Amino acid sequence: MVVPSSPLKFADETEERYFRTFQNETAAELEGWFDSSFWHRLILQACVEEPFTQKVVTALAAMSTSKKLLHNTDTDTSHRAIVAQQTEFAYKQYQKALQEMRNALEKAGDSRKALIGCILVCCFESLVGNTASAHAHAISGQRLLEQWLVQHPYKNPLEIGIASPASHLIEDDIIQAANFFNCQVSAYLDPRPASEHARLRHEGDETMAHMPHKFETMRDAHRYAMLMFRRIIHSIREVAELAGDGRISTNSNFQILEEGVSALSISPGKDQSPEPQVADPYAFAVQQGQCSLELSRWRSAFSGLYERIMLSTDKREQAAAKSLSK
Repeated sequence: MVVPSSPLKFADETEERYFRTFQNETAAELEGWFDSSFWHRLILQACVEEPFTQKVVTALAAMSTSKKLLHNTDTDTSHRAIVAQQTEFAYKQYQKALQEMRNALEKAGDSRKALIGCILVCCFESLVGNTASAHAHAISGQRLLEQWLVQHPYKNPLEIGIASPASHLIEDDIIQAANFFNCQVSAYLDPRPASEHARLRHEGDETMAHMPHKFETMRDAHRYAMLMFRRIIHSIREVAELAGDGRISTNSNFQILEEGVSALSISPGKDQSPEPQVADPYAFAVQQGQCSLELSRWRSAFSGLYERIMLSTDKREQAAAKSLSK
């Protein structure tokens, strides 16, 4: 557990209690199986630097606690009252955080703080089931991330997609956490056209071309896996956008991690688009082969590390390895 470098100021005992809950429980739940400094160090540091961060994390902790209580206990009168109190506190903290966030970001256009704020907002909206709102914030976060990356181009092309191009400004783990926006947008009513997905599926071409033959750490395996996953998602989305135009249809679900990209079939359809996009069957066949090859190369690089982890006694790392190997 990381302790903030400076003492935090709390409005009352309830706020402090939920901050400790975030520190001891919620951060680990959000982090999942993969170690990252984002939730356990960078967010706690941000709580010292920006009051809105502290309010969002206490809102997350309170809402998470209320949902667990509701799920794990009988809904008698006393429990319903506690859940109602926790939920009310969470929403009040969240509304205060949003106002403070707007004020802070209007005064200083800090991309790092804005990305952190956007990630936290997406997490809260997702937790309470506001899918449309989470999606809208994810779109904003993705645009912010892309703008920052344009302003800070990579000096080393082999780091594209797996590291920050300027870690002294925005750390690697914040960039990796912000890549969540890309997946969030792609998973729900993605507004981006096929041409944009065609561009984004080439993210990290050189990085993937020089992927290690053997991964030494789960951190590396995970980062390359997430880059590969984003590239595959954009390949699927590109096809889906063209399928909506009646030119390309998928004849089965995409079983990415198990079977690679499924076959694509070309259908003639009618051209109803004012600016038709040409569907090239050969190009898509090549694209499918590239996705399958990348997946095979990644699995080969991961196999030795996976076997070593399965022989270890680290249950958390074993769970992480199993989640990647599915």
